Amino acid sequence: MRFSKCIISALTILLMLCSCTPSSVKDIQHKIDKALEEPPSYASLKEIQTEYDSLLMEEQQMVKNYDQIQSMLKLNEDDIAGIFTAGKLQERLKNPNSIGLISVTKKEDDDKNLIVKIVYSANNSFGGTAESVYYTILTQPTYNEENDVWECGFERSFNTNVDLDNINTVLNAVQSHSSEVENSAQELAEREYERAKNEEMLDADKIYDNLSYYSEIVDITE
Repeated sequence: MRFSKCIISALTILLMLCSCTPSSVKDIQHKIDKALEEPPSYASLKEIQTEYDSLLMEEQQMVKNYDQIQSMLKLNEDDIAGIFTAGKLQERLKNPNSIGLISVTKKEDDDKNLIVKIVYSANNSFGGTAESVYYTILTQPTYNEENDVWECGFERSFNTNVDLDNINTVLNAVQSHSSEVENSAQELAEREYERAKNEEMLDADKIYDNLSYYSEIVDITE
């Protein structure tokens, strides 16, 4: 009898606590729980972040496991490799802001360098929109804790085929020495990409949303 009363009391307290929880907190908690059960999309993580930021401080304190959502939103090595590659690509476009990332994938070569492949769309020389592919071969991005910065750069053999100062565009480039150099670098990277195994899909939405971070990456290309 006494045991039954304890159970009833515990259930009553639980129901009271549930009834005191604002619906906004319940909604975001449900989304967080779901995001932790299966890999979430970047859009769903950003939605959770926006909703969390809109809560009152007292309500935020009622939300559990939001720190794990913050961890998912942090940039990692793959994100930096994608941002660095997309940033280098933008430098070659006549209209950098027209870029759209369709997909971003990576492979590793035998020396653990990253080969990044971006399928993208951008405005071409005729004012239309075209799709194309861009490759880079990168050293593994590293986080410099002392300076609080990410470092990344072209792999040496790839860089020898790239003339950054003379390339004006990737789409519909005028045939010149600089475009031949670019084609040589792209052909090298494409061959290495096709030869390597274990393709991994990167988060194109996350990379695109953080393209402004490109300027903060320290380019360690030799």
